[in-house]
Amino acid sequence: MKNIFRYLIIFAVCMGLVAGAVSASNLVEHDFNEFNALAPEGVQFYEETTETYHYYINSQENIAYVYIGSSMINDATINVAYSMLENMGLEKMNTDGNLTVFKINDGELNKYGAYAMEVHTEGKIVCIVGNDLNELKEIGSSVSFN
Repeated sequence: MKNIFRYLIIFAVCMGLVAGAVSASNLVEHDFNEFNALAPEGVQFYEETTETYHYYINSQENIAYVYIGSSMINDATINVAYSMLENMGLEKMNTDGNLTVFKINDGELNKYGAYAMEVHTEGKIVCIVGNDLNELKEIGSSVSFN
């Protein structure tokens, strides 16, 4: 359970890092090492890596992807995490398979007006933040884990 809290904190930090949105007109396939996904064309990412997670951030385009890999990530822990995220002020909007979209409705994070999206599979999760819900869903549905 302690690890779940750590992942929630990482997820919240990811949302705080992004002061804007995914709002590029051209999306292209990008290799993030642990996963592939669409990303704004021509964007260069700053990468920060720890033992558990990897941030891919571009502050000019206001986009961040966070990858977390852990044997603790499974459907049961994801459901507990969703409950905790809702308690932190995120409204679960919809789920489509392994892709879930949240609207940020509370406090400090709300000033960004952002949506948070996560895609997961057993042992792996990717979180992406942005304001353009349709583009965010397009990016999310393109995620494939390596």
